[in-house]
Amino acid sequence: MKYEFNQYYYTAAPDLFNKSRKNGWGIFGSSTPDHNIENERAEQISKDWVPMRLEEEKAFPIEYVMYYEDRYIAGGATSCSTLIEGDNRPNTWTHVMVPEKRGEESFLSCLSISSFDKVQRKDQKIRLDKVMVPYDSELESRSGLKSWQEECSDAYFLKMLLSGFSGSKRILITDRDLSEDDFEAYQLLARKMMYHIYYMMPGCWRKELNFIAPMMPKYFRLSSEKPKGARFYFGPEDPQEQYDLVISMQQGRELEIRDFYDSMLTRMSELLHEHNELYEEIGERFRKSNYAANEKDYIWHFIFEMVENEIPIDWSKFGLDEYQEAYNQAWMDEGRRNDFLKITAVLLETREDIAASSDFFSIYCRMMRAFSSEMNPEIWEKVIRQAVQWIMRTEGMKENLLEQYLQILSEAGIRSDIETEIQGIVMQESTQIQKKAGEILEHLTTAEEMELWWTAYSPLKEVFSEKIEQKLSDLLIHSKTIEQKEQVLDLDDQIFEGKVRSALASRLLKKLKIVTFQDMKQWQLWETGKEELKLLSPGEYQKKNQEWQKLFLDQVRDPAFREEHQNDIREIALELGTDWDKIQEELEAEEKKRKQRETRMASDEELLEQLLSINYSQNQEQYHYVLDNISSRILKCESLKDEVQFNLFCFYYICYPDASREKKDKFWQLCTLEWFPKLEQLLQDPAAEILKDVLDYEDMPFEGRLFFLYHSSMQDPLEDAKRAIRRQLKTFSPPERETAKYFFSQGDGQVRRILIQELNQSDKNQITANIQLIIKSAFWIAAALLVYEGIGQLDKIHPIAAVAAWVVVLAGCLSKLLLSIKKKKEVVQDDMLLFGGLLWISCGAVIRALCGVIGTAVYLAVLLIVSLVVLLASSRQNR
Repeated sequence: MKYEFNQYYYTAAPDLFNKSRKNGWGIFGSSTPDHNIENERAEQISKDWVPMRLEEEKAFPIEYVMYYEDRYIAGGATSCSTLIEGDNRPNTWTHVMVPEKRGEESFLSCLSISSFDKVQRKDQKIRLDKVMVPYDSELESRSGLKSWQEECSDAYFLKMLLSGFSGSKRILITDRDLSEDDFEAYQLLARKMMYHIYYMMPGCWRKELNFIAPMMPKYFRLSSEKPKGARFYFGPEDPQEQYDLVISMQQGRELEIRDFYDSMLTRMSELLHEHNELYEEIGERFRKSNYAANEKDYIWHFIFEMVENEIPIDWSKFGLDEYQEAYNQAWMDEGRRNDFLKITAVLLETREDIAASSDFFSIYCRMMRAFSSEMNPEIWEKVIRQAVQWIMRTEGMKENLLEQYLQILSEAGIRSDIETEIQGIVMQESTQIQKKAGEILEHLTTAEEMELWWTAYSPLKEVFSEKIEQKLSDLLIHSKTIEQKEQVLDLDDQIFEGKVRSALASRLLKKLKIVTFQDMKQWQLWETGKEELKLLSPGEYQKKNQEWQKLFLDQVRDPAFREEHQNDIREIALELGTDWDKIQEELEAEEKKRKQRETRMASDEELLEQLLSINYSQNQEQYHYVLDNISSRILKCESLKDEVQFNLFCFYYICYPDASREKKDKFWQLCTLEWFPKLEQLLQDPAAEILKDVLDYEDMPFEGRLFFLYHSSMQDPLEDAKRAIRRQLKTFSPPERETAKYFFSQGDGQVRRILIQELNQSDKNQITANIQLIIKSAFWIAAALLVYEGIGQLDKIHPIAAVAAWVVVLAGCLSKLLLSIKKKKEVVQDDMLLFGGLLWISCGAVIRALCGVIGTAVYLAVLLIVSLVVLLASSRQNR
């Protein structure tokens, strides 16, 4: 008998059917008193319900009712149009597990009475007493699950499905869990359920029925605000509820593996069934980790754990998206990066299509670029070895695939040292690349082509070392321009560190070992060879060029050589990179220094010869240098040593009449009495007339005056000589008179007689002058004493009278002095002495009159000190 069960009730749980969730299916547990856990779960779910406000209540059709142990199972689905007008939320599917013997009370307690009261008035509550469920005792022994609508096997499999959703058993049921017949029945039931739900949905929502996502609280983190029961829903993933979107399976069709993730879910179910402890351990690590707790992260957590524990995985459906996701997941930690390498290794072993896929290899290159600064050296060794193996597997697959992989590697932005190492290993192991590189190298004709070849095949240096060296040598020999040669040499420096350059330079140096000046003029090899050497080895060229420059300079130092090759010297100097004008200046400077050195080291006789032989108009500089040298010798000389030196010094003054007063005085110091005859003899020459003008100057030393006195006596008439001698003798001091008397006593008799007469007469005049001086001194002393006594007497009368008397005396003395100067045109020493004595005595008298004895004593002390200082200074000056 079939019964229809209608009830006016609508479940509106925001946690299950919130605004972000487009579709949903809720499963709620029992509230039987002897099942405490399920009772608490149902109560928690009921508290989370927030019933909507109903404007119109409509029937909710029950699609099936089942019996399982002590529960009724009632379920149904409906579109939103049958519920509340204006409510656009999607259809709901509700399973209500009702205890058999509790009736309406148990049913309402399962749904939460308080929530039910908010929705329905008391008189509208639905009674369950009319619900009749037939019981078949024959089926009890098999499954304990009866149904008035479904076959026994279907009900049994539905029981397993529902119990799995509640979290009490494994999630997915595979053919390892059931017999083949049972599994087919399970698939049939699943298809019917999914088809029924799909049929009930409006067409615009059917495309949203993507998957069923049950959740097991045992293994995943849950928000405390969310119900603790198991649930699943239709529709795409919701980023705002990432913690309950964990495991999915396809709906609406046969339960089958469609992609890699489906196969992984099946493999995870097998792992849960076969190795439950390991499964729980992996899940616990996921819960404690910092990974994002969503479905994809959880699956990849298991993938990496299974790879780490070497648990077999079916990689047949592993595609490019999954490999990209594996790379993204490898960012989590270093352990996952190592597992990523293991996944890659397994894929290369099991999947030939992946080895030949440039897209997969591009992702691998991005991995190398991204982790280049983080992975340790050991992992890098694995990465490099794996990349080499991957690239080498493409050799012979299809044309240019290996080179395409190398191009991807170079464009990936990987660290240069890693890229170079991988390329080098691949090229050294690849016969295909080596063959192609050898063919290209054989036909290279320009430096540009060689540079491109080296950029592409530099790791093959050891393989083609001899051929590369020979090719560079050929290119260098046949290059026509300097730019081309420099480009080849740059390649040689880059590849062989200048090996080819050194070999060619050595051969060229042997040819240029001996080069003469004639070779520089005529030998074409030198002209072209030096340019090649300059290009090949600038250092060796500099050394060789210095040798050639030295050879050139040694030869051009010879004036005769310069005269012979004057037409070629400048051109060769230019070829050698020297400045001929500068060299000429240096040679002239050296010649000048040589002559100066010769002049400086020359004897007096040689120096005199140079002075007389130099043409002033042609070589003024040398002429002046000789004069400077003679001048230096004059100042350094202590005494004349011979006649040559005497003549040298005399000719200096003849050639240089503008000699300084110091040098003229020095000559008279050197020209002692014994040299007077030589000087007199020299002055007899008319050409030496200028010497007399140079040496006869005002305030000349005593020797000069004495010589010219002698010269006058020898040259002038007798009377003129007497007058000159008389005039000169007046300026001589007593010691100088004695010196003059001694000198002239050695000379001519007539001159001697004149000098003796004049000196004797001068002595008589001196005696008379001395007597006059004594008489004057007595007079002035008396006058001084008189003035002194008179001022003393006037002081007694009045001090001003004493001062006035002193002023009168001072005025008288000054007047007498001025008259004497005007009359005699010169100040007589005796008058000055007497006038001074009178002046100082009168001053002393005034001081005594004004200051007394103490003032007089101080005055005398000061006068004495000043007198001593003047006498000492005068004595030093006379010396």
